Amino acid sequence: MVTSANLRQGRHYCERRLDATGYRALFLRADLLRACGLWRRELIDLTRRSYDDKKGNKMEQHQMEHHLRTRYGALSQAFHWATAILVLIAFVYGPGGSEQQVYLPARDFNRQLHETLGMAVLALVVMRLLWRSVAARPHLAQPTRWMGIAAAAVQGALYLLLFALPLTAICGAWLEGHRLTLLAGIEVSSLLGVSHAAGATMAEIHTWLGDAILWLAGLHALAALYHHLVLKDGVLASMLPRWISLR
Repeated sequence: MVTSANLRQGRHYCERRLDATGYRALFLRADLLRACGLWRRELIDLTRRSYDDKKGNKMEQHQMEHHLRTRYGALSQAFHWATAILVLIAFVYGPGGSEQQVYLPARDFNRQLHETLGMAVLALVVMRLLWRSVAARPHLAQPTRWMGIAAAAVQGALYLLLFALPLTAICGAWLEGHRLTLLAGIEVSSLLGVSHAAGATMAEIHTWLGDAILWLAGLHALAALYHHLVLKDGVLASMLPRWISLR
């Protein structure tokens, strides 16, 4: 490595030598340029090594933080619990029954609330998936391979149902010739042609899917309790705020 002391020694040597030869300016400039070239290469190499070290340290720190992360972020938790609560309320206030029963004037509020909650769930799921694509997630190792596969399958089925439920409700209402009627007097006109038979089929599928998502969500909750009570890992705690202690 070229240091300032080396440069000074080289400069003094060049000055003595060039004074004797009479070509001081020419040789001094050439030697200094060579010394500066060596110094520049040393500086570039040092800067490059320092950058690589910092980059490596940041990558190691990021990987360590990923492995040490034990909970989902606050926004991910908010999406999770808001979706669960809205689905449960929508199930409770679902009008159910035949087309004539669903659209009775006495059941307008329940139907409007149910349809409003369904649209809110659809919007939440879209936002949740977009956030999931960029948000950091905790490192939760499954005890066995089959448990990891089962967890991924249940999660995928829940997302599929969260899309299918509101979409079948919308299509069923439109095919039966009805507008979507939301709270605050908001109405969404039909974009489909009328077909009562197809609409009734969609409505029936919607009912089956509503039952299915409750059963699947119950299984999901039981699995979380099994992880906490039997396996004693952090799966349940990962979706709870830090101020909720399970110990």
